[in-house]
Amino acid sequence: MTQSPALKSGLNALLTPEESVLVLIDHQAFQFANLHSHEPTMIVNNVVALAKTAKVFNVPTILTTVLEDRGGKLIKPLQDVFPEQEVDRPHLHQHMGGHAGRRRGEEDRPQEDHYGGAMV
Repeated sequence: MTQSPALKSGLNALLTPEESVLVLIDHQAFQFANLHSHEPTMIVNNVVALAKTAKVFNVPTILTTVLEDRGGKLIKPLQDVFPEQEVDRPHLHQHMGGHAGRRRGEEDRPQEDHYGGAMV
């Protein structure tokens, strides 16, 4: 009979930075253009506070943008928290291909779409 893993309880049940990751996806000005459910300033303030908290607690954080050439860069307050890190996805549906994106400054390389064809 196989033993089930021990359940964590109390303080041991809390997430730790080693067991966590924060992914902030597409926090660019144009993404807020048609946002009507929340005040954009409130969202920016909250995401920046979340990013700063992650940095203080050494939670690994991944920032992405999409179509930076047309859509603009990551919002400035978020760039200020993690100035050394950002990944631009040059295609809208990058998650369907095998490449997660390109770091700023990398040259473009052929991508494959989810049907196996080249994306340019």
